[in-house]
Amino acid sequence: MKAYRQQLYEIGALAKLANLRDGLNGVTLTNLHVDESKPVIWKKLLLEVFYTKNQAGEAWSKRTESGAENYYNNYQYENGWSYYGLNLGSPFITDRQFARDELAGHPTQHFINNRIFLMHLGFEGAIKDIMIRTKLSYSRNYGTFRTSAGPYRMFGQVVQADPNLYFTPVNQFSFYLEGRKAFKHNVVAGLTIAGDNGRLLYNSAGVIASISKSF
Repeated sequence: MKAYRQQLYEIGALAKLANLRDGLNGVTLTNLHVDESKPVIWKKLLLEVFYTKNQAGEAWSKRTESGAENYYNNYQYENGWSYYGLNLGSPFITDRQFARDELAGHPTQHFINNRIFLMHLGFEGAIKDIMIRTKLSYSRNYGTFRTSAGPYRMFGQVVQADPNLYFTPVNQFSFYLEGRKAFKHNVVAGLTIAGDNGRLLYNSAGVIASISKSF
């Protein structure tokens, strides 16, 4: 068993312990005694909880000079913490290009959704001789403080959000399912299915089928 905690740091609130509510909490269980003869086996289980709603930006949060951390968005870099249009690190903080058009976003912010509560489950095992790997993610998404419903902290002061830029909280479910089976002569066949369903991203699904041989 392994448990871990990752704390978010952006522009200094962590030094004052003002955004301790935010972070990634996880636990993994690894089976060290797998019995390959059984029809169903498990090798690894994962549970993660990802929370970024606080950001030291709530009106009641401890005062900091910078105010809300505004994760991934940046005052100097127009596209925030991104590289060739893709965000660095967590895939669950959403930039404009992938979000639904009807969701509100502040014109100065590349990432329109960085206030999130998310649960992520992972499983790795086998059913008979078919290897199974599954990843399931369910989130509640609240936009950013600049598109929130109430007051928030900005540069140490409490200010009111623009009511014309309100991001309505939405849910999102994403899944990944992979199966692989080994045959004679080092041949492996695989099938992967993944998709998104919800009101944050456009609904989509994809399938990959593969056959490989090792020499």
